[in-house]
Amino acid sequence: MRSRLLAVAVLAFAAAPAAAADDAWVRWTKDFDTAITACGSAEWCLEKAFSATPLPPPEQLPQDPRSGNDQLVPYAVGNLIRDFRAGNIMLNQPIARYQLQDYYEIAGTAYLGTGFSVPVLGHNYQDGLQREFLAPNLCAQAMAGTSCKARQGRIWTWRFDPATALAWLDKSLPVLLKTHKPISGGPGFGRHRGDAGENALIPPLVVRYGTMTPDQYKGTLGKPGVHRVFLADYPQARTKTVRGFILATGSPDPEAALKAGKSLFIWVYAPGPEAQVVPASWEEVFKLLDTLKPPGGN
Repeated sequence: MRSRLLAVAVLAFAAAPAAAADDAWVRWTKDFDTAITACGSAEWCLEKAFSATPLPPPEQLPQDPRSGNDQLVPYAVGNLIRDFRAGNIMLNQPIARYQLQDYYEIAGTAYLGTGFSVPVLGHNYQDGLQREFLAPNLCAQAMAGTSCKARQGRIWTWRFDPATALAWLDKSLPVLLKTHKPISGGPGFGRHRGDAGENALIPPLVVRYGTMTPDQYKGTLGKPGVHRVFLADYPQARTKTVRGFILATGSPDPEAALKAGKSLFIWVYAPGPEAQVVPASWEEVFKLLDTLKPPGGN
């Protein structure tokens, strides 16, 4: 589901910042690198290093040479430029890059950072139209011998064998889910489709897929130990085929994995008003890095 290319494009578009801003970014880059290098590659080092080094303020354009007046950058634009700049720096720091991928599923070349998935079939970032979100790595199915002891009550899980998944790849995603019983969660996720109002920031249902062998599945939405996982907007996804939904999330075509004998897993989650689900943007990632702590830690 997830490009450093956009960060570069935004920075190239932005006018060169003033010397003071350059100095602030040089200092931030050095301080962040020093902090994460000192901590190392252990879990939670990324969060510790980021929260110890506050980001520079939002970007501002230089003075208008014709009037000599400051050109104020709208709040959203200034934050956008700043966040892409910080994200690009982090993706170029080796420890941070690997921890973003290992604990937040953020792959540098497959993450726009705007809350929309990287398009697989398009070459321009504006082709990324599938909304995506970050959620805790919840227990979808309780399994013995794993860390998943109690299922979260608003998650439905389907597992399709390779033959069934291949037969349905180019058929309707919602019809597939409606006509097959989930292995966990029971029937009835559709009753939550109206839980959120129109144009709500967080949709009433989000969806995720994975390909793996049944013995690789440990009951959680993502790999055990991951801090946050990506899910897509189900109201958008339900208009697509199974393959179309997967490609829209920025993921590769699953056909090869299915032909290699892997099963297709699909999870639908109804977050509810108190759930910790946020748009998958750099802004929200930075909030998580600032606030998430180890269990029982400070």
